Amino acid sequence: MKKGIIIAAAMLLLAGTAQAQKIGYGIYAGVNFTGAKTDYSNMYNLPITDGGANLTYGVHVNLPLIKKLEVETGLQKVTTGYTFDASRNGGLFSQYTKIQNISIPVTLLYNIPIDLSDFEVRDNMKDTDFMFGIGAGLFGQYALSGKITDEDGNSQSAKFSNAKRLNMGPRLMMKFTFYQKFEVFIAKEWGAVNTIKNGSGYLRLNSLQMGIGYRIK
Repeated sequence: MKKGIIIAAAMLLLAGTAQAQKIGYGIYAGVNFTGAKTDYSNMYNLPITDGGANLTYGVHVNLPLIKKLEVETGLQKVTTGYTFDASRNGGLFSQYTKIQNISIPVTLLYNIPIDLSDFEVRDNMKDTDFMFGIGAGLFGQYALSGKITDEDGNSQSAKFSNAKRLNMGPRLMMKFTFYQKFEVFIAKEWGAVNTIKNGSGYLRLNSLQMGIGYRIK
């Protein structure tokens, strides 16, 4: 993971050489689907109706490199979580943990500009009707707060006594940009950090995000 952090820092350093007037930025929002990978038999993903689908939003900054390459980064609100089944009165009792994170994604994007009038690929990313971007990178996120709600509707704040607040890992992203302004995106992030501090197994939290955005510049 240290190598991943170094790579991300190098990407930002290279992007910093871009001229300031070429830097773009925008806002976006969409739906986020939580994911959990674990070897604990009593832990699994959140149900859709109990926080498995939630709102994500943020701002992004685009730093052009050479020709069709750019680095996209920014700040994002992302919810992660998992279900934990505890024993009660001889049966199983479900508890749903939802974690609110602030995230910094860093993605190296390769963009393909297409002129919709003749459906030809252009060399210049400017003044094109449509642009398809695909890329990979890393993300780092920090848990600001958490809530544990049981199946009876009772809730309490998460203490993080045996859970790590920091998560990071690889991400993939696809983005469609229309008329240099309107964006549609989908991104997948895989948490590489074991959320459990002390235990014999692992719990890694993932997310799948999709939504729309508006590029201000």
